[in-house]
Amino acid sequence: TKMMDPTIKDPKNAAYFLNVLEKRLAANGSGWFVGDSVTIADLRAHQLVSWLTSGLLDGIPANCMESYPLLLAVHDKVEGLPAIAAFRAKYGKKYDTFEYQP
Repeated sequence: TKMMDPTIKDPKNAAYFLNVLEKRLAANGSGWFVGDSVTIADLRAHQLVSWLTSGLLDGIPANCMESYPLLLAVHDKVEGLPAIAAFRAKYGKKYDTFEYQP
């Protein structure tokens, strides 16, 4: 979608902020936002990517993050953390079981 187009330079567009995050990950070089281990910034990015790729948002396809490989990678790194993996094994993924109940 245009809203997620990485060539957009308008700060009112979501892609602008995703590009900022992608550049920050590239600048750090470790695959994490700060230093060489997971921080709250990585957890927050994980939450954002999970939400955007959930397929639950009208007009935002589940593959909308394909142009942001470093954000997808940090999401996967967080998913691979032992504590997160144990939580997922016990409770599943939040967006996989969503059922609308009016």
